[in-house]
Amino acid sequence: MRKPSLWVPVLGVAAVLTVGLWWMLEKRLQAAAMKPGNGRATPAVAAAGPVPNDAGMTAGLPAGEVKPAAPGKQTALRLVLAGDKVELLARQELQGDFHQRRGRLAWLPGMLLCRALDAQQRVLAEETLAAPDHACVVMEPQAAAADGMPAATAFSSPAPVVFQVRLPNVQTATQLQVYRLTGPRPDDPEAAPAGKLLGCIALKP
Repeated sequence: MRKPSLWVPVLGVAAVLTVGLWWMLEKRLQAAAMKPGNGRATPAVAAAGPVPNDAGMTAGLPAGEVKPAAPGKQTALRLVLAGDKVELLARQELQGDFHQRRGRLAWLPGMLLCRALDAQQRVLAEETLAAPDHACVVMEPQAAAADGMPAATAFSSPAPVVFQVRLPNVQTATQLQVYRLTGPRPDDPEAAPAGKLLGCIALKP
């Protein structure tokens, strides 16, 4: 007659011990979770602060002197560029959920800078954009340069070019200045930029 294996009771005892240990561990975890101050970190809520608008950077001005830009509102300005002169064609007030700008305002020579100022000539908002009449330079194979290589030929739009810029809806803005940049951004945000002034447009309502 075959003797019963000794592994059967050993495995049974191991199973009972495993279940008992698991039950004790579960009770300890439940008790620790019900105690106050169980060490779990509570995420801190940051205080809401001013958020720069994607269509223009509002300057920091003394409180009580200048009304800030209305949240969710922007002013769309349709302009025409003819040579070195800018004129206003139309103005429209927009309202919506505009996304936030990421990073600093782009500032490169050749770009256009549009600035909204108040009656005291303080900068309220500004925006840069690529020049709509930017010259396109190509190599002309039919015309040779002095070194025998194809000559560079520049093409630009001879007709007036219409473009649009969006700025925060600052209620105290009375003037729009448009520059064609020729140098780096000045350290003083209120200083006139390095470039040519293309137009000063009244923004009175």
